[in-house]
Amino acid sequence: MPRYTVSDLPELAKALYAMGVDHHLKNQTKQATDALEHSLRLYHGLAKEHPGAYLSDFAAVWVVLGDCYKSGQRTREAAWAFAESLKIFRQLAVTDPGTYLHHLAGNLNQLAGLYRQIGQEQEVEALLTEALRIYRQLNQAADAFLPYVGEVLKNLGDFYRTQKKYQSAEPAYDEALQIARKIGVKNPSGIRPEISKILNDLGIIYRATDRLQQAEQAYSEALIICRELAKETPLYIYTVAMALQNLGNLYSSTGKPLLAEPMYDEALKIMRELAEKDRNHLGSVALVLHNLSNLYNATGRPAQAKAARQELETITRPQSGS
Repeated sequence: MPRYTVSDLPELAKALYAMGVDHHLKNQTKQATDALEHSLRLYHGLAKEHPGAYLSDFAAVWVVLGDCYKSGQRTREAAWAFAESLKIFRQLAVTDPGTYLHHLAGNLNQLAGLYRQIGQEQEVEALLTEALRIYRQLNQAADAFLPYVGEVLKNLGDFYRTQKKYQSAEPAYDEALQIARKIGVKNPSGIRPEISKILNDLGIIYRATDRLQQAEQAYSEALIICRELAKETPLYIYTVAMALQNLGNLYSSTGKPLLAEPMYDEALKIMRELAEKDRNHLGSVALVLHNLSNLYNATGRPAQAKAARQELETITRPQSGS
């Protein structure tokens, strides 16, 4: 084992951090975590004695370590890591806001997402609201921060929607959509997936608040975008099926089975093709069959409803030996 002196510690901490980042980029989570935790212990001591020189490095290790915990499904530990880095970025942003305010905002946004995952909802709104305020402030000086404003607005909309606070969710989504469309003028291909997601979320809100025509418009535009994306990148075909499902569900719930049926039929065809390659999609096949069975019953076609239910039961029946 090599021996290290006190003067070697900064270089050792730096080398361990670089090693951890390299392992993390290669998805070698265990090796990355070990190196970063060692680096963290060293930087903790260095930052305590020389905060001006090492506090930012200490924060950086916390952030990457948090990412590693997140990759390893250690969500609570990831939240703890980002909460620790947040404390440090608050200190750094006071003394050097030009360098660290955007790090602070990004950390707030990340931590809010992690808190949502672990059910610690009470702090999410405050974290996202603060992140949004900072990004708006930064965007006044540099329009490059506009995508970050949109991202936090989308996250706020998601939070409010899941809390059924639709009056708060809708304006957040509306502004996020306006920003995405603005960005899309210069970068249409890169932003279209985000536009389709926001349209889908708005469709959910419109449907929940009985604005069915607006819901249909939002879902229909989302479907058009998903079809365009799938033509260019076949991986997006799943989003086409989900958009079809959304429209089918809307039509079915509003007494328009003739419009719902072709949506479900196409969604089922796509999901079956996906399930042939990946059995994880069988659950989606089952969901469409369930919806079709209900539709057949509602339109007086018991034989077709029975066939759909039988296929559904075959899919959902536990496999022998499993």
